[in-house]
Amino acid sequence: MIKDFFHGLPVQMQSIKTKLKVQRQLTYKCEWYGSELIIADRFYPSSQICSHCGHQQKMSLNVRLYECNNCGFKADRDFNAAVNLENYARQ
Repeated sequence: MIKDFFHGLPVQMQSIKTKLKVQRQLTYKCEWYGSELIIADRFYPSSQICSHCGHQQKMSLNVRLYECNNCGFKADRDFNAAVNLENYARQ
């Protein structure tokens, strides 16, 4: 098992610890500024949903361009995912 040099925690636990720190800081900042923090489910398929028509299709992680088989929409995979997460937050 790979250990962190300073803390001796397994790498997986370090990742969880880091995510919790980020979430705690975001929660604090949102409360400070009177904003709402919306967290999408870990398995929400943001990069697999067409932000134009809503069609969902599986994609390999190495595919960088999203091309919808339903409507023909094309966009950068990360941009498409960002639009879907924005739409998720507005629901």
